[in-house]
Amino acid sequence: EKRGICADSNVLGITAMCAAYEEGETWRRELVEYLRGNLKLLEESLKPLGVLEHDHKSTYLAWLNAEKLYSLKQNTKSTAEMKYADRVLMDFDIGLNPGEDFSDRPSDYSKYVRLNFACPRSTLQEAISRMLDH
Repeated sequence: EKRGICADSNVLGITAMCAAYEEGETWRRELVEYLRGNLKLLEESLKPLGVLEHDHKSTYLAWLNAEKLYSLKQNTKSTAEMKYADRVLMDFDIGLNPGEDFSDRPSDYSKYVRLNFACPRSTLQEAISRMLDH
């Protein structure tokens, strides 16, 4: 049985959440702007390749079409029988989530991987450069 990705709440987590709601508006606005900058970098870098899927209006998770990414990749160490997330880890040294983990019908999402762009911009730039070095 699949349960939520997040663990159950605890006292520290609830206290932090209350502080964030009561005193975190400035931080939230700054974070949203930072994430928008990361998304802009991701879009400008990957849209020309046609691998970035979906419109990202309210999330920090990007869906990449790994099948398209691999159509551009030369000389891979991985094999076509492997899951795309495993292949991306092996060939690009980037850890992404397999699309199959987010659907009741895994075959519908088998060609997708999920990238979390809520990270330091330097980390995102490194991941992008690894994908572009094909």
